[in-house]
Formats: sequence, C-alpha cells, structure tokens
Amino acid sequence: MAAPPALCGPGSQQAASRILGGLLGGCYPPGHTRRPSHILGGSPVPPGDGRATFISSNASAVIKGKITEYSTPPGTVQFFDQSGVTSGTSGTSFTLTAGGANTCPGGLGTAFFAAHLSSPSGQSWTAAASWTCDGTVSNLADVFSMYYRAGLPAGTTGVIGTINLGASTLMSWAAGLATYYASNPRL
Repeated sequence: MAAPPALCGPGSQQAASRILGGLLGGCYPPGHTRRPSHILGGSPVPPGDGRATFISSNASAVIKGKITEYSTPPGTVQFFDQSGVTSGTSGTSFTLTAGGANTCPGGLGTAFFAAHLSSPSGQSWTAAASWTCDGTVSNLADVFSMYYRAGLPAGTTGVIGTINLGASTLMSWAAGLATYYASNPRL
C-alpha cells in the first residue's frame, strides 16, 4: 500500500508534514474507463513569484487574501469533483452542501465562509466539526474563515460555518465549497 499523499507543494503556506487522510489512487468516475480530461494543475510556482496580487481601487483599504496549495503523490493528477454555494442575511451557523455525491471517497474538501458585519468588533469563528481551520480574519467589517478536510467519506459533502458576532450585527454572508480527488491517469 502506498503512503498517503502530502497536502502541500511549492509556495504553500501549509506545513509540509500535513498528510491527506485517504488513499486516492485507482478511482474512476462512474461510467468511465479512463480519467476525464478536466485536470487541475500546471507548473509548480515558487513563493513570491508575483503572480498573485491582491489590490483595491481604494488605497486605504485593508486587504486580506490567502492562497492555499495542495498536492498529491507523484504520478497522480487532481480532478475537480463537486461544488456548492450558498448565502444569506441572517443567522450565525451557515450550512453549505455540495451539489452532488463525491465521485471517489478519500478526496479533499475546501470551504470558505465570509460575512459582512455592521462593525469590526469582537467576531470569532468556531471550527467546523471534522474540518481543519486553514485561516481566519476577524475584527473587520468583512471577515472570513477557510477550512479543509482530507479523506472525505463517500456521499455528499457538507460543512457548517459558525460565527460569533461579538458586538456586531450580521449584514450578509456567503459560502463556497469545492471537492477534489486525485488518481493515477495510467490506471
């Protein structure tokens, strides 16, 4: 049995010791005898290459951004699997569900929750159950929290983002979810 793949690559903000929980090789989408052609990837990008820049037309704006990169074992390619989006104007727990069942168990899920608040005072995010926090921004009018989950089980992926509003009032929120799997294209 092969070792589980690591979760990080060149330019990643992740610690190189993170391990993806599921073995991803050998999975074909239903009805396929070969892998689909919608592969995510490209050449590795070194840190600080200037290809990603977060800008605003407002020179005094506080800009927060993050790029996270995940990688899989040599000889595998990554496939986008499922996605889901949702939004609202009330509540403190936000339920987000993918649009369909995962093609292959053992994949990776990423989730992003963002909220627009009346004032930047005392907000915090509660970690989603079974998901790992991958960064948060609090105490601004626009806040967010990111999560990932390795080794997704079979079925439809869902996650709940929970915010403590502190002294703020929620104006609106939005969330997005994506799942991925990796496989050896020569299988």
